[in-house]
Amino acid sequence: AKNCLYIQGLIRGVNFDKSVEWFHILRSAAHKGNAEAQYSLGNCYMKRRRGVEQNYNLAVEWYRRAADQGDAKGQCGLGDCYYNNHGVEQSYEVAVEWYRRAADQGHAKAQCGLGLCYSNGHGVEQNYDLAVEWYRRAADQDDADAQFSLGQCYYDGHGVQQNYNLAVEWYRRAADQGHADAHLFLGVCYENGHSVEQSYEV
Repeated sequence: AKNCLYIQGLIRGVNFDKSVEWFHILRSAAHKGNAEAQYSLGNCYMKRRRGVEQNYNLAVEWYRRAADQGDAKGQCGLGDCYYNNHGVEQSYEVAVEWYRRAADQGHAKAQCGLGLCYSNGHGVEQNYDLAVEWYRRAADQDDADAQFSLGQCYYDGHGVQQNYNLAVEWYRRAADQGHADAHLFLGVCYENGHSVEQSYEV
């Protein structure tokens, strides 16, 4: 019972002083087939969490185990690996496949990733309309990257009619979450007087 509480806590991001014990419990749960633990273990290797040495190959291995069980976070993590050439040979096509599996489950980060692929023509034919569709799904879930990207679409008129008002609205939503690029482009809108009162003090 104690181990179950530890596993639930570590998956939910509870901080424990005993990092070594934390890692061993996580790894044990992952080896026993717990998909959330497998994804979390993959994150440890990907992002050097809890003092674990970065290892993209092991990150891919554990993301894949979680992904093969239908875990959306694991599928998105694996998609990121294929997109960014981390631990696997870069393949936008395979990245799209894993993003789509997670996106179809409502995973916001994967939806944003799929939007990025459509926007850039990576692994799929470039299609701004579909990019906007996927960005919007993620943005409506408060994903800051998607909100910024949707703002870009409105600013540039990609997949939607150009609309500086809506660009500013989405930039602002992302900026309110601390998105650095959104802050920058919101400043550009202020500087150029795009749907906001021109100001050089922002």
